[in-house]
Amino acid sequence: MPKPLVEVRDVTFGYGREVVLDHVSLAIEPRDFLAVIGPNGGGKTTLLKAILGLVRPWSGEVVFHLPSGSDPRGRLGYVPQFSTFDRDFPLRIAEMVLMGRLGRRSILRPYSREDRAAAGRALERLGLEGVARSHASEVSGGQLQRALIARALVSEPEILFLDEPTASIDAESRETLRELLEDLNRTIPIVVVTHDVTSLAPMVQRIACINRKLFYHGGPELSLEVMEEVYGCPVELVTHGVPHRVLHDHHHH
Repeated sequence: MPKPLVEVRDVTFGYGREVVLDHVSLAIEPRDFLAVIGPNGGGKTTLLKAILGLVRPWSGEVVFHLPSGSDPRGRLGYVPQFSTFDRDFPLRIAEMVLMGRLGRRSILRPYSREDRAAAGRALERLGLEGVARSHASEVSGGQLQRALIARALVSEPEILFLDEPTASIDAESRETLRELLEDLNRTIPIVVVTHDVTSLAPMVQRIACINRKLFYHGGPELSLEVMEEVYGCPVELVTHGVPHRVLHDHHHH
């Protein structure tokens, strides 16, 4: 059986004195499609940051077994939450995508012909050639989301991480995103932090339920008992082939 590409081993981390991740362990397998779910403030985004090296665990470790054998941090693609991006920053879509190559070169060295060609391929793959010279403030939410994904892909990552990729985009853009991720997952594993796995449910192979602790890490079939333990409130499960969940009355006990 092949080794996991990433192993999170007994990681604990927090901010100030507040523990956000409490002895969390999980693995990312080759060709995995892992959905990380849980309530707001439960540690989902912090888990991603620990894997990406953006925060250092208080205890525990993150271990990589990537095929390239190179510096793992430069081979991880990250798409941040759509809402955290400043659309008023004076940046054209093509320039935004090109910035994804910064991790592969010295920051003082100008972009190479190869860098620009890679950015051009990413723009074409995501159907953004027509808005390449537009500013971020001039494109739709779905187009900006695709540009953020193109920026991550242009670094040729071995794993792609996305934080709430379906939030704040319309239904048509969600369908485009689903098709794109399905295509990408044929060659690389994908990890998605999400509140709503509805549009991604057919692709999800495993789920990690996080609320400070890891409550569940396994296949996409979830019991009502696990979900209520994770969220600490009544939960309604709605199934359409592969289950997704609709959460109501989020009043913690």
